Amino acid sequence: MERTVYSGHYMDTDHQTGDCTVIDDHYVHQSTEHHCFESQCVDRRRIAECTLAKRRSWGELIRLAPTSGRNQTKGREIEMKKTITLTLALVVAISFLAAAQALSVGKYCLAFWRETGYYEKGGTGGMHVLNVHVWDENGNPMVNKEIITEGGLSLGFTDSKGQLEIALFEPNSYPVRVNDGANLSDTTPGFSTTRAPDWGHYCFECGFLYKSDSGNSGTFDLAYDGVFNSTSDQPCNLSAPRTRSLAFYSTKPDVGYYCSDNRGPGNAATSIGQLFKATGDRVVACKAHVMGSFPMQYVARIRQGGPTGAYVGTAAISPDTGEYEYQKTLTKWPKDGVPVTPGATYYLEITRNGGGNIQGYRVVNNNYPDGCYYEGTTAYSGYELEGHVVCCSVSGGPTTGTISGNVKDNNNNNLAGVTVSTNTGGYSATTDANGNYTISGVAAGTYDVTASKTGYNSQTQTGKTVTAGQTTTVNFTLTQQQQQFSGIQNKNFEGGFYNDPDVDHQSGNYWHRFSISGSSKAGGVYGTYHSANWSQSIYESNWVAGIYQQATGATVGNNYTASVWVRGSDTSVKFWVGIDPTGGTDAASANVQWSAECIPGTTWTQISKQVAASSGTITMFVKAQNTATINKYAYIDDADLVDNGGGPSTGTLTGNVKDQAGANVSGATVTTNTGGYSATTDANGNYTISNVAAGTYDVTASKSGYNSQTQSGKTVTAGQTTTVNFTITRQTGTLTGNVKDQAGANLSGATVTTNTGGYSATTDANGNYTITNVATGTYDVTASKAGYTSQTQTGKTVNYNQTTTVNFTLTSVSNGTISGNVKNKDGVNIAGATVSTNTGGYSATTDANGNYTISNVAAGTYNVTASKSGYVSEVKNGISVTAGQTTTCNFTNLYIAAQNFDSVPSWTTSYNASWGSSATFSSVAGGQSGNFLQVSRTSQGSSARVIVYNVPANTNITISVYMKCPSYANSYWIESAYRLGNYSAQDFDQNPGNWTLIKKFSNSGGYDNGNGDTWVKYTKTLNTGSYTQISIGYKHGASGCTGPTVGWDTFLMD
Repeated sequence: MERTVYSGHYMDTDHQTGDCTVIDDHYVHQSTEHHCFESQCVDRRRIAECTLAKRRSWGELIRLAPTSGRNQTKGREIEMKKTITLTLALVVAISFLAAAQALSVGKYCLAFWRETGYYEKGGTGGMHVLNVHVWDENGNPMVNKEIITEGGLSLGFTDSKGQLEIALFEPNSYPVRVNDGANLSDTTPGFSTTRAPDWGHYCFECGFLYKSDSGNSGTFDLAYDGVFNSTSDQPCNLSAPRTRSLAFYSTKPDVGYYCSDNRGPGNAATSIGQLFKATGDRVVACKAHVMGSFPMQYVARIRQGGPTGAYVGTAAISPDTGEYEYQKTLTKWPKDGVPVTPGATYYLEITRNGGGNIQGYRVVNNNYPDGCYYEGTTAYSGYELEGHVVCCSVSGGPTTGTISGNVKDNNNNNLAGVTVSTNTGGYSATTDANGNYTISGVAAGTYDVTASKTGYNSQTQTGKTVTAGQTTTVNFTLTQQQQQFSGIQNKNFEGGFYNDPDVDHQSGNYWHRFSISGSSKAGGVYGTYHSANWSQSIYESNWVAGIYQQATGATVGNNYTASVWVRGSDTSVKFWVGIDPTGGTDAASANVQWSAECIPGTTWTQISKQVAASSGTITMFVKAQNTATINKYAYIDDADLVDNGGGPSTGTLTGNVKDQAGANVSGATVTTNTGGYSATTDANGNYTISNVAAGTYDVTASKSGYNSQTQSGKTVTAGQTTTVNFTITRQTGTLTGNVKDQAGANLSGATVTTNTGGYSATTDANGNYTITNVATGTYDVTASKAGYTSQTQTGKTVNYNQTTTVNFTLTSVSNGTISGNVKNKDGVNIAGATVSTNTGGYSATTDANGNYTISNVAAGTYNVTASKSGYVSEVKNGISVTAGQTTTCNFTNLYIAAQNFDSVPSWTTSYNASWGSSATFSSVAGGQSGNFLQVSRTSQGSSARVIVYNVPANTNITISVYMKCPSYANSYWIESAYRLGNYSAQDFDQNPGNWTLIKKFSNSGGYDNGNGDTWVKYTKTLNTGSYTQISIGYKHGASGCTGPTVGWDTFLMD
């Protein structure tokens, strides 16, 4: 037997081990095919490579070359490679990813790989594992497929779920591939179990998708975020690497022994899910850690955009593993089962197969920026589903999609015979009798889609995306083209008129005669006219009659003016001109709008009437009346009907929405059944929808939690307002339950309240309560009673006409609570302030709204202080705390700094110029409030004093100080100034240009020469930017004289 020995390990050419020999605590046993490390034996098929981890450099790697028909050598050769670092493992992995495979038929494509973290590690006994999945393009697991190392050593075969768990032993690197005897796969990166400084608790997962056509392989995004197998000296210095094709994962860059996010089960719900962004044009697999009653199978579906979006593709059902909790099993789709758009947002929906509730494990860290965890339609910001989604781009799938839709006219009637076409590609179809159309075989891409028909205005919908394998819906509403306005014909009656009997002797198609009362006759009159030769006449005694003519091509909403010249035999004859905007021909109809009565006598007089058209056809009427009992003539000439344009073509819908109690409902949506018009009610329940095309609508008011109401057949008239009011009924349910103490005794007199809506009840003698008429929705429900710790049950859903039970157990307490708010003197909330008591060590920090709560404070009396760096603290004395109750303690007067000069301040720095004497700084009575800082000198000189204060960064602050200064004849300068940062009095004196003046007095340079020696407040407002300190300077200077005696008082910075 030929035997090769390396570092105390030996194996013969038939890979039979020799007698059990212990070398450096490692041994191999003759009678079994096990490699045993430090008395732990592991099946050789699951341990591909091994090294001496205890006493040898972990960079040594033993590689076993495979035998069998795949190998050219009889036995397994063992070669030693030293100093193979993690960096080299990564380089090898990348090079294998890039290498082309020689394939005979199909191809195993590396679909994904990732580091799963401690909580997803799998295995037993704390072992680190690599979980491998293999499936085909129909979504079926591939069974009994061999997984080998890059060197060819067998690691095992996939089980009935197409899955293999491989135990990992440090410090080895495990690049793996699939081998089925005819085809080899891509090679993964080298998976290692170790990372400094924890050296463990890292597990991995990868998947291979088998494509039957080697030239038509899937394309996966295998680039990863992070540093794989980091050797950084910082524990868990980054998130576990993840390929970008994965939607979410479970590790984070926090310091922690297991380098894995905290996670736990969420709430039971009928569905859970996760938003993700597609990185390919297919979703081919997913994995979700869920739990429920035995046995546990889930249904996975993909929706567009979110939990209420349209479903995309087919559903996938997870394999039945006979377990009540899923963690390791991959759920697969056929490669064309879920087509998606790369870069678009989708939603992975998980429901229990067969119905019922399901719980998902959610990771307590928002480590996937494009996602969010959901239970039902409720988003949980900052959480992710423990699992992932695998996307790919697969050539050879569907390359075309479909465009379909419906075309209607502006009266909501289906339009047949409309041509629908794309701007490129030459795709088109014609609508059927129901106005529907379908264009199949449209290449994936973005199109402008146009609907057109003779007599109608075309409409184009731009930027419509067609996705391969999917249908894009594009609907249209076409408006009828307006004909050119015909006006009226034969205006001056030279082309014809009515002659008794009622026949127009030249042009009967224009003017028509009507009679309302009496017996009149009509005829043409030559020589009695307003212009030219002829006019229309109506005569006989005691009659009301006239003529009319229709005009076509009117624009609805436009204003039209009818005018005509008239005269009579005498004042017995009256005239009117009118328009029917609907195009009717009945002069007695209420639709006709008439001008004022005109009695022209024997003088030709023009009368007119303007009306807005409500139809494409309008009618002009000229009416006359002879009130005499003898024959009188009415003469009509030079009629006209003019389109004035500019009139409204739309009207307005307005109204109010109330609930059944008569209360105004704000936030209700009011919509029309056609036209897409909508508005939302304001705080008073009122709404207005302007620019509504004239027509008839069904108008609906709706709001979440209310029963909608529809008002049908509401007519909107151009230029007018239609009022539609609503009463919608609130959808309500009931909250009920019981409150007990910690001993199980019923608690009466406990108050149960909701966090919103103002609903509350008090428990009866048996501790029971009921709250009726609770608006549907989700609430946090709290039970409280003096002397007990309150308890809140979150996320309780109240459904329409149903009862939700919420029970409580309250614990009696001997402590109380202090809570309140902290503001500055200008009423602005201060976040990050510390509120503390003088005894007991109780404290809290204010939130973003300046609020704080200190719980479990022993009953007693305290002095409570609010403080924050850069602010002057505020103290509230004698705050009494009662057991079981909350004491409110608010602070309203924090400010950054103040100085009242009751004494001379402790200057941060002082400076007196060498060319003169020092000024005298003293605190004296007579300030604008108490003492003030008085400064004088006995001879010339320049003296500066500076106080440096701490200030909060990036904060707007206001500096104010009172100053008084008399006018002075000789050269002097009195200055107050500031400079952000820590600067000295010498800098203030020698570099004044770098300081910002608050106020300066001087008898030169354009500055005020004193202020009358009266107290005046001077202010400056600034933003601190990145600075956390500010220097405030005071300066008194005089040249050749003593200068004036000046004062400062009440400095304040806030």
